[in-house]
Amino acid sequence: DTFSGVIELELPDESHESQQLRRRSPNATLRTKNVRAAIQPNNIILRGCVLRNTDWMIGLVLNTGKDVKIMQGSASSNIATKSSNLEVLATRQIFGVMVLLLAMCFTGATAQAVFNGNNSISDIWYLNWSPNGLKQWIIQFFYLLLLHASFIPVSLYVSMAIVRFGQSYFIRNDLEMFYEPLEYAAAVRTMTLNEELGQVSHIFSDKTGTLTCNNMIFR
Repeated sequence: DTFSGVIELELPDESHESQQLRRRSPNATLRTKNVRAAIQPNNIILRGCVLRNTDWMIGLVLNTGKDVKIMQGSASSNIATKSSNLEVLATRQIFGVMVLLLAMCFTGATAQAVFNGNNSISDIWYLNWSPNGLKQWIIQFFYLLLLHASFIPVSLYVSMAIVRFGQSYFIRNDLEMFYEPLEYAAAVRTMTLNEELGQVSHIFSDKTGTLTCNNMIFR
């Protein structure tokens, strides 16, 4: 026997409002010759699930790859990336240094343009300056930009990455954070948050046993 039918469903969408509507009502319908049934969340089997106490089933892959909900949500710009306070501060400082560098180049190029306007360029032939003021301003601006490019600490992020790598090594090999019952050492999941550990003052837990490790031991 063959089973034939049509699945009617909405196209994947990144909109948060449409995702809220899908949670309230089914967005897929199975239509055959004699049956028309809605596909509910109870009819969905996620990847990695094991089906038990069932002889057979009919399955169909609807959305895969970039069309699944988790991929649509991860592409949204509303998701904030994990970054430490030190990294945010370093980014702001480097941005300020870049603004200061551009201001210095603008001031230097403008000062040279004023100097050229007050003096005869033809008499200063050994400088090989262009009589065109705008052209000479642009050349001088980028000349100063290349000359003072080392003003920006580009190697700062590389140095921070090297320090974090060393911190991660010491965290993984710290015997005081080694869990002997499971023989499991501390694992560094996100290396960019190492420096945040020294700033933790309070820990809030919403579940009893998460931190206290409640063990039910028969006595």
